[in-house]
Amino acid sequence: MLSAFADLTPPGYNAAHDLVERNLRAGRSGKVAFIDDASTCTYGQLAQRVDAFERGLTGLGLRMEERIHGCRGPSRCVAVTREPHKNARMRRNGH
Repeated sequence: MLSAFADLTPPGYNAAHDLVERNLRAGRSGKVAFIDDASTCTYGQLAQRVDAFERGLTGLGLRMEERIHGCRGPSRCVAVTREPHKNARMRRNGH
């Protein structure tokens, strides 16, 4: 079912980037982006966290179009896959 939507997605489109950047451009950096059991996070804070995460992954040698797998639990593992996923849509800074 989701593959039908992938065919409609423009090449290079990143929904997460669009969501954050669209709200920043609209002047909503101080508005709440999400709420969970532990805290809230504004669009501005979310943008800062995403940028820090991207710098961390880049610092580990991850390149665009490579996949990562993460889990939260006792081991807090992260696995980096060097072979790009055939449907990868990850774009850095919207490019």
